[in-house]
Amino acid sequence: MSINFIDSGREIWLSYHPYTLDDSILSKLCISFDDRNKLVRHSPEKLHDRLKRARPTTYPDASLRIKRVFTLLQSDLVDDECDGDTLVFKFAYLDNSFPDYFRIKGDIFSCPQDLLVAKGISLDWRMFCVGYERRTSVIKTISSILDDSEKQIIIGGENEKAIPLDEFADLLDKFPTTTSLERYGEALIASYVQDFLDIKKDYQAQLDRHLSRKQHRLSYRLGSPELNKNRITNLSVARQQLQDLLDKNDKVPEELWQQGILDIIPVLFPQYVAVIPKVSIEDRITGRRRVIDFLLVDASGNVDVLEIKRAFQKNKLLMARTYRDNYIPARELGGGISQIEKYIHLLLNWGIDGEKELTKRYSPLLPQGLKIRFLTPRGILLTGGCRFNKTEQRDFDLIRRQYAHITDIITYTDLLKRLETMIDAIPLSDKS
Repeated sequence: MSINFIDSGREIWLSYHPYTLDDSILSKLCISFDDRNKLVRHSPEKLHDRLKRARPTTYPDASLRIKRVFTLLQSDLVDDECDGDTLVFKFAYLDNSFPDYFRIKGDIFSCPQDLLVAKGISLDWRMFCVGYERRTSVIKTISSILDDSEKQIIIGGENEKAIPLDEFADLLDKFPTTTSLERYGEALIASYVQDFLDIKKDYQAQLDRHLSRKQHRLSYRLGSPELNKNRITNLSVARQQLQDLLDKNDKVPEELWQQGILDIIPVLFPQYVAVIPKVSIEDRITGRRRVIDFLLVDASGNVDVLEIKRAFQKNKLLMARTYRDNYIPARELGGGISQIEKYIHLLLNWGIDGEKELTKRYSPLLPQGLKIRFLTPRGILLTGGCRFNKTEQRDFDLIRRQYAHITDIITYTDLLKRLETMIDAIPLSDKS
């Protein structure tokens, strides 16, 4: 799933790309797509049978809730921007009454106040979502403590009632977690009953320790505003490039697919300083030559083996039938692991002679003076791009752990999540 914002001039649109745009989503919005992939709107009463069966009986109107934070209506859809993979909604618009702000209707956050965001602030969905799995609405929570006389919540800009952006970013960093709220609740209850009943522990001391640890964590941060602005750009470009590859998949030639992945490798694995394609190595067991698709070279000259497979369905990763109630690797996955394992064995067998030969042969691709070394090389297998059920995911993770000492088995779904997490880790104040 990805949520992005698009500035169209006088409006800001919210682009929602779920893992799968299935009937459960279409039925809630009462929409479908015709043979030309054009959006078709329906009313809840005139929904055709297939979508009617998928629609929750308690759903009152044509709307969609995302992350339990955003409530978006069918009427907000931007027809020409929607397709069978992505939905685009009108999210904010320039307000003539507040010319320096974009207005977002409070209904989107299920609160009575509209939200005004100063022009120039780069919107990110994490500005509005916090807590466990980011399912707590920041704006709704703020709204819940405001007096009825407050008609809007303002972020940034010169308005005298605006929350400064840096203060808002600090609020997000310190927003109470589920654990914090639980500790507060336990300490409050304990303060009332401890004089009359025996309690398990000193809950106030437990709260104090939790707050102390939380404050200690907040005292440190990775990166500086200057560096993080560049990182957010690189990560966002990498995420979009990966998503584009996955969207096109079979339409992308193998070589272009591999190059597209190599383009984002430095963002995901910054320790590597060079990539060497089609590396011919000596097989001292058979006396033949073998070709490794890619060798990655880190800043110390150590090499790792990289195999890039195209995204494919889970039946090529796990066998459809279980063996003694366990899912086992399918041929494609098992073959990829064995291939990397053999390459690593051959490199180690080649030893110092191989290090010297590759250093000499590929010196134009290496930073000046860097020498290749076969020091405990590992493998990276990029493969698949599918979603597992809980049992499949458990067994797939067990397979990955089984081979973790040799090969990192990474799916493209993992890469998207990794990019999202890396973007998420950058403080909001550094993103504007």
